[in-house]
Amino acid sequence: MIALLFGPGPSVILGADMGAVPVSIGSLAGVRELASMRRDELVAMGEETADLARVVDLGVPFGAIWVIGLSDDAEGKTLAAVTAALALDLARPVVELGAFFRTHALASRCRRLWPATIALRRGDDVRARVHELFRVLESREMLVAIGGVTVAGARTEVGVRVTVRDEGASGVAASVDPRTGDPDVVAVWSERGAPALLDRKTMRPLSDAPSDLRADVVERAADLADRAQLALGRPVELAFGHLRGRLVVLGVRPLALAPCFTEAPYRRVALLTADEGPIAPLAIDALDRALRRADDDAPRVLRIYARAYRRVEARMPGAPAIDGASALARATQIASDLTRPVAAVRAFEESLEARLDEIDRAAADARTGVEMLAGLREHQRVVVDALSLLESARVATLTAVSVLEATCGTLPREAVHALAALRRTRARRRVDERLLRLARHLVDQLGEIPEAHRVPAALRRRWDEVKLELRDVRPIGVDVRPLPYGASDAALRSALIDALRTVTDAEETARREAVRRLLATARGRPLGRMREGIAGTLSMGLAQLADIKGRMGEALAIALLRLRASASNVGAHLVDHGMLDDPDDALYLGLGEIEEAVGGEPGAYASRVRLRREADLRWRALEAPRRLAARA
Repeated sequence: MIALLFGPGPSVILGADMGAVPVSIGSLAGVRELASMRRDELVAMGEETADLARVVDLGVPFGAIWVIGLSDDAEGKTLAAVTAALALDLARPVVELGAFFRTHALASRCRRLWPATIALRRGDDVRARVHELFRVLESREMLVAIGGVTVAGARTEVGVRVTVRDEGASGVAASVDPRTGDPDVVAVWSERGAPALLDRKTMRPLSDAPSDLRADVVERAADLADRAQLALGRPVELAFGHLRGRLVVLGVRPLALAPCFTEAPYRRVALLTADEGPIAPLAIDALDRALRRADDDAPRVLRIYARAYRRVEARMPGAPAIDGASALARATQIASDLTRPVAAVRAFEESLEARLDEIDRAAADARTGVEMLAGLREHQRVVVDALSLLESARVATLTAVSVLEATCGTLPREAVHALAALRRTRARRRVDERLLRLARHLVDQLGEIPEAHRVPAALRRRWDEVKLELRDVRPIGVDVRPLPYGASDAALRSALIDALRTVTDAEETARREAVRRLLATARGRPLGRMREGIAGTLSMGLAQLADIKGRMGEALAIALLRLRASASNVGAHLVDHGMLDDPDDALYLGLGEIEEAVGGEPGAYASRVRLRREADLRWRALEAPRRLAARA
């Protein structure tokens, strides 16, 4: 259905640059012509038009769209706009009335209530159809949904969208399979036909199912949807049609995912606080080696939506129903079992620097690709060991939480996250405080975090001191790409901006509150004193695990920096041999692929890297789903 597709809106200059089809109904009071608005006006107008502006930035052509706010005499203004659009010098114009919403949340709330798109042609009873639309918009149910007592009270949030197109091929294009969420599929369909599915990489049809759209229209619409996702960094649906014979976009909206396209269920990897953005393939490869079992004949960790997902063999059982004595015994056993990961982490930490220094000394003498590759393997082995220890801590955390839930009842998700979160080390807290102090000082003095070249000389010395101090410190996470905060002025500025967004000690505050509520809940249940004792014991164990994860997060950060340097070193060798375009391209290959490239195996490695970098852009703003259901 093409209802609720929203108007595009570049500025006049953008419209000329991007080839907007010149269609105008003239100046009408209360009617906003999006193609005549500046880009900043579109961004200020709401999320929908801001999305359209970003899509147009990538050269996606847009059609003719007008928005009429639901204010005084909105019905008369809509009637005037439709009448003028039908009088345009087009052979057979189709004017459609849909919805415009300022925010995606409001669109989601009102989508069910808003009437289906009204298509008007010359000879139709325009006045009656427009009046029919406004009768629904003025209903009490709609007024409640849009949050206004009267239509005029909601005029800045909701409006009528008027578009005009040629009679003929039109429809919707989705940048992923809308039914399964498959990221390698693009779908195109008309209002009456079944979706045509295409392979994203080749834009070739995946089935022989008939479509009432021509093949060339399907391919061009699919390309527009893919380019729109690159612009926005998340899945989208586009409404498209033809205007003066040219395929144009008539609206953009987000596409919600319900993934069910993999052979087995998968769950996002969250050894640390899950990395929010895309994760490079070299890090995915290390995760797979760390989490794979001896009997695995296929990768356990895959890169999906540019994130790391692990295969789930069986459904995780719920909290077991166990009696008080068994729960106490389990709690005591868990507390005792913590001595093993603590000892393993201490041994890893004590040997880490010596181990890395030994690898680096051997790598310093490497002259051939094979010798460089040997150092890369050793660096990855250190990273894999760190990830394996983090996985052990994760399993221990899950076990402790399951006994807690057996003792106290099901815990809220936010409480589980608070209890399972890592605790930053003292050194990491000092780094965060150093960044925050500089960020606040710059804002106090300048009102912003400026670009490095705009930092005044009086503040530059402090900037350079922090940059030097943090030259070997990178963010905590499982991705291999992040550079140290002090690697460049740009990296430091980004860290300072992030520091201002961070709530100081939010994790520890949430942890203390979760423990307080947990103990209070335990006390309120039968045998409350015993349950409180069990909960207290397990809370102390979880706190110890939080310390372990914090320390291992620091160790992993150190190991990943060395792995990154080693991979870029091999990448430089491959650049010299014409296999890659940039040394850092090696981060977008798995270790096996790097080995093949060093060995001279043909494999279009530069093309693989370009596709994977493009995937990072395509999914950068996606709030990736935690779970992927198996294909039905």
